[in-house]
Amino acid sequence: MSNKYQKFMEMMVKKTHFTETELIKLMDLHKTTMKTNSYRGKIDRKRFRSFLHNKLGMTDDIIMDRIFKHFNTVATDDIDMEEWILGFNIFIKGTEEEQIEYCFKIYDLNEDGFISREEMLTMMGNCLFKNKGNTEEEGDEGVKDLIDMTIKKMDHDKDGRISFSDFASTVSMDPLMLEAFGTCLPSNKAGLHFINSVLDSKHTF
Repeated sequence: MSNKYQKFMEMMVKKTHFTETELIKLMDLHKTTMKTNSYRGKIDRKRFRSFLHNKLGMTDDIIMDRIFKHFNTVATDDIDMEEWILGFNIFIKGTEEEQIEYCFKIYDLNEDGFISREEMLTMMGNCLFKNKGNTEEEGDEGVKDLIDMTIKKMDHDKDGRISFSDFASTVSMDPLMLEAFGTCLPSNKAGLHFINSVLDSKHTF
């Protein structure tokens, strides 16, 4: 084991919630994900979205793009090893507070510190429009009704938008609201299977 590798491992153990064994699994997964037809590539937006879809069962393009941005903190369109590990640290082993902040940032599409009615419409619209038997008009009304109910539940200061304080307060009272605007954590069956393949012991939400 090289000195550089050992220093990197020690730094990641200090900066994350992962054990050394878990870090090794994540590093191996990063190397595997980079490979394309036996040659080294990079984990760009397209490849990362394929990873989220194939490994975690995610399908929402907007949410997957936001998750990519969470990981790719240096805008190079390539998730390096450290970004990979730090991204997964919150994604699969974050504390309640860390995951509340993470989800809020995913849903704050224009990054202005609020989740607006328009952002809710963007995130919640597609799934309801696709419901069988709904016309576009019925789907539109269904989305608007759902948004109205969501704002009523979450907008504690009554300014017509969801601040981080609104979001955090709501989730603390009702944890099911953490992913109110779309799946952005590995909380489905495929995601839980992935978690159990990486962590030393079973991790639950």
